[in-house]
Amino acid sequence: MVPAEDLAMEHVNNHRSILPGYTLAFSDLKKIDCDRTTAFNAFFSSFPFVNEANKINAIALVCCGCSVATEAVAEISHRWNISHITGSVYSDILSDRTRFPSFFRVFPNSEGLAFGILSVIKHFNWTRVLFLTQQESLFIKISNDFKHRVNGLNIKATEYQFSSEQNKFTDILSNYFDTQPDYRVIVVNTYAGIARKILCEARNKTYPKYVWILHGWYGAEWWTSRVTMGTVNCTDEELLSLLERALLVVSIPKSINPEKVTISGLTATQVEQQYEARRISGSYIPFFAPEAAYDAIWAIALALNKTAAQLNTNGTGCEYLNGTLNVTLDKFTYDNARLACVLKNNLARTNFFGASGNVTFDSKGTLVMSLAQILQYQQAVEVFLGYSDYARDLGFIPIGNQTIQTIYPGVLFTIGFCVFNFHFRDRRIVKITSPTLNYFILGGVLMMYIFVIINMIQATTFHAVRTICILKQWFSICGYVLAFGTILAKMWRINYIIHQPTPSKLIPKDWHLVIIIMAITGIAALILLLGSVVSKLTPSPRLTLDKEMGTYQAKENGIQISHYIYTCHSDSSPSYYWFILLETYLGILQIVGIVMAFQSRKIKIAILNDSVYVGALIYISSIATAAIVVTNYGLDGYLNVKESLISGAYCVLATAFLGIVFIPKATSLYRDPMGENIFKTTVDKTPEANANAAIGANTTSTKKTDLPMHDEPKDKEISTEISEGNKL
Repeated sequence: MVPAEDLAMEHVNNHRSILPGYTLAFSDLKKIDCDRTTAFNAFFSSFPFVNEANKINAIALVCCGCSVATEAVAEISHRWNISHITGSVYSDILSDRTRFPSFFRVFPNSEGLAFGILSVIKHFNWTRVLFLTQQESLFIKISNDFKHRVNGLNIKATEYQFSSEQNKFTDILSNYFDTQPDYRVIVVNTYAGIARKILCEARNKTYPKYVWILHGWYGAEWWTSRVTMGTVNCTDEELLSLLERALLVVSIPKSINPEKVTISGLTATQVEQQYEARRISGSYIPFFAPEAAYDAIWAIALALNKTAAQLNTNGTGCEYLNGTLNVTLDKFTYDNARLACVLKNNLARTNFFGASGNVTFDSKGTLVMSLAQILQYQQAVEVFLGYSDYARDLGFIPIGNQTIQTIYPGVLFTIGFCVFNFHFRDRRIVKITSPTLNYFILGGVLMMYIFVIINMIQATTFHAVRTICILKQWFSICGYVLAFGTILAKMWRINYIIHQPTPSKLIPKDWHLVIIIMAITGIAALILLLGSVVSKLTPSPRLTLDKEMGTYQAKENGIQISHYIYTCHSDSSPSYYWFILLETYLGILQIVGIVMAFQSRKIKIAILNDSVYVGALIYISSIATAAIVVTNYGLDGYLNVKESLISGAYCVLATAFLGIVFIPKATSLYRDPMGENIFKTTVDKTPEANANAAIGANTTSTKKTDLPMHDEPKDKEISTEISEGNKL
């Protein structure tokens, strides 16, 4: 804890707006070794003055690193009218405001640990579990919570408790491993030193086919003699081999956004890097929650800063107590209950974003946090498997690791064509194609590329996974409908002008087309909104066996290994009707596009006639849609293959919009910058070719049609009317 607290103290003192005119400092640091007696001695040796020469009292206490020592000190520290804070300890006893009225912790209580252990056991359908519990209040509370939660479940829990002074565990293991071999799931509910001894005895008795569940807050390399005190008859390598694939349950404050700037002006990642550098240079052993210890100092500093602003004022709510606010913080005395009350109230109202995430306390002075992380040792590395949330009664939620590569250049091309459209918006070639509406096409294309990028996101919470499932639907569908709907609107205006030859006709403006685009996209959005708010239609994460990895038998210890992943899925019958509704709407849009493309196929202005392009887009989108449907339902469980095909389909579709809609415009602009030749056609010398040029490439004879024949003046008139309509 020391490097983290020192680092925080340095950052606080370097912050100009925090405690101006004061310097926050520690007294001599005391080592307590997680022992009650040592903790008492350390506490009393710091009184009455932490700075004897200057007669400066302690105004707050930062202690301690474990529950045993913290309980002993926190029960008496409030009698000196000082606030007490720590960046660790789970003990639920410390939530008793009667016994510990001035205690705060940037740490959750133990409630989530028992729930986390049970969530793992329920997830794997284990029915027997053995608890080896050290007789300390923290561990007894965890085991009692667990036994209370399994009441009524098909889970049999057996427990053996032993005192902290008991050093031999051979009898324990003999009784419960030899006489009751059915108990193969063992929860080591102890401190790290006792856990090492238990594991060593198990190793010596060669018990291979067991699942070990341990607390995950022991710290890095806790099984080694270098980190954890105590003598065992096993080497570090032997203990590590036994820990392979052991499960860990821990509830440690960790920022879910480590790149977000914290109260210190640094990101959590930068704080961690500075902590590690300081820890290594000082030869400190790793601490399991340095971010919480760091934020504990910031919490007390911010509370002191607010208290300093309230000195010499009234209305604090502490006027009924003895003492005064007409003093500076460095003149605090242990009988100044009024100043202590103001500081305590400010600490209780703590609310800031720190290295460990959001820091705020409940009414019992405990960090507001309900998540427990589930990890596993894999080759000496703690690998995150999932989490549980007891506040929302969410059991073990495994998080699949999915990393899908995408095509970032597509986003750059979209931005490039956006610049092209803006820069050349007044050129005739671009102007007659409605440059304002082109932005809607580009927006839809960008949404489809963003959908592909979303597939790369690796979520770490249930709500994040569910959110990604919904975002995938919105970005993929709305992106396609927005881009394709814009092309339909532009084609509708061309068809309207062609088939309404009266001189007094109203020329559709761009804002008319914008309304059409919004209507087309709005219908799709309403369908998606229905699927997002109705619980039976909403896609949710579903645990699926990873068929690419499969299930196999490990060579050592008879362990069966299965790999699971999360996929977005909804099993309800209404969800299938909703899917049919969505696909039907998309199909209608494609049919409308085909009809419009057929009706406008005879326009001779190549840059204006999108019929060929729309036909190509419909062909491509049909193949892409079919591929998406087939992969969604036919490759469930093959995550990498499925997501690669779906992402690839949307990449092709988005790139097709860019290539088919914008590249011809860019090419024509390069060949004819001023647009002087857009009404000229190349005439073949053969009569058949001349006929084709006159009535369109799709007609091979001079047979009459219902569509009018267009000459060059008429084409210029159409172009002029469209250009006029481009004005909003």
